[in-house]
Amino acid sequence: MRNIIVFVTLFSLILVSCGDDNLDPSNNLDDGIGPSDKEMAGMVEGNIVNQNNGPKKTYLIDSAFVTETTPESIAHLYYDFQGEDSLTLTLWRVTSDYNYHTPMDSSQNSILFAELNGDTLEMIPSAVSIQPRPEFNAYHVVLNLHTVANGDYNGTADSVIKVNY
Repeated sequence: MRNIIVFVTLFSLILVSCGDDNLDPSNNLDDGIGPSDKEMAGMVEGNIVNQNNGPKKTYLIDSAFVTETTPESIAHLYYDFQGEDSLTLTLWRVTSDYNYHTPMDSSQNSILFAELNGDTLEMIPSAVSIQPRPEFNAYHVVLNLHTVANGDYNGTADSVIKVNY
């Protein structure tokens, strides 16, 4: 059922973006960052701390990368942590701003979904900033993800690459 809700929400957002002349579907994560080989995703440095739902847990980032789909302006931020855990954020870019927020507002970049190990996280007001660092051909990412049942995920990652699929 949750997958159906996710699909309907995503499809609705795409339809809204196609019908709004103020939204530029060419807004993508170009920002001077060229695509890299996925093998370079392991060069990332950083961690994500999960707290406020039991014992504090630090996830050490093993690899991280961003992908994008145009013209829909949908992007994905993938984190693979040491061990078996992973975190994926699905993002919708409507402006050239580097910040993404939830709850969704059609006039700003949004975090559409967050999944930990394939399970959708129910988010409360959250943000992620994907800041280009052209001199390194990578991004600096700051995550402040807050959830209803899984606590908060906060941290930074350097050298997050862009991968084309």
